[in-house]
Amino acid sequence: MSQVNRVFMSTYKGMYEACAVTVGNDGEPIYPYFDKNILTNYVTNFIGENVRKFVPSYDLSIKFYTLGGTYECQENDLARTVKVSLKANINYLFTFNKEQTISIEERSAV
Repeated sequence: MSQVNRVFMSTYKGMYEACAVTVGNDGEPIYPYFDKNILTNYVTNFIGENVRKFVPSYDLSIKFYTLGGTYECQENDLARTVKVSLKANINYLFTFNKEQTISIEERSAV
């Protein structure tokens, strides 16, 4: 259980930062948001490569939310919050079930 927890909790900040779009198509700075496709790919690959070593199967859920994390993103919405959930059966006694929420917020709003 500790290995799965270590992998999940150590999804490093840089992976999420690499998925943040901060410059618009015109080259000007914009209010940042997560690129949903890139982030999904990064997280899925990272968890798959590292958790599969310790458990035969797991359930990974990645949900995107709009600014403030209140509303789940529709197809064309910009994602400013992501919730990553992992559930894995360790053995017949233990189940791992945790989630992390990562948000892009203004410094003054924190």
